[in-house]
Amino acid sequence: MTASSRRLEGRVAIVTGAGQGIGEAIARGYAREGAKVIITGRTMSKLADVAGKIRLCPPLLGSAGVLGFPHVTNCSAVWTFAQNQDGARKFLADLIDHSRTTYEKSAGCNFPIYQKTLPDLVVRLENDAHGEPPYKYKELKDALYWTRNLGFPGFANPVGMEAFNTFVIPRMFASVVTGRASPEDAAQAADAEVTRIADKWKQV
Repeated sequence: MTASSRRLEGRVAIVTGAGQGIGEAIARGYAREGAKVIITGRTMSKLADVAGKIRLCPPLLGSAGVLGFPHVTNCSAVWTFAQNQDGARKFLADLIDHSRTTYEKSAGCNFPIYQKTLPDLVVRLENDAHGEPPYKYKELKDALYWTRNLGFPGFANPVGMEAFNTFVIPRMFASVVTGRASPEDAAQAADAEVTRIADKWKQV
């Protein structure tokens, strides 16, 4: 790999035909020089392969700032009927304390909730052994600041997590676009399902 001057840092490049050949070389070259690259082409599998070799891009600026939401999430809770609630709380505390191990064993996939548990995160992302090139994940250096939980602007809770993990909202929209329900009926059904989930969690 040739040395990079990073002279395109902060610039955005759109490359067509980037799935192979000259287009791929241009896309990778722009990325190597620090540009945020948007690639297009005819074959998704080829584009996915190229995308896997260039830098990532953080969320774009919107009306509420730069926000990103996780695609996989969970919410831990201690059940009221748990026989060892103190042990359960200690387990959660120990899980946080071992965020470094979790990050390393997941090859960088599982970010720490609290950045102080992995103080050298930014340094790692700027030269990551799993990245191709090594600085590929540099754009995630401040992800802990712009990633929001699914309860934003409030807190995440088990009700929101279950509604998310059981696809209540996507199923509501799907039932409308496929003609299986009217918008009103779909919204009413989703509301009833979320209410049922909330009532269940009130009991535990």
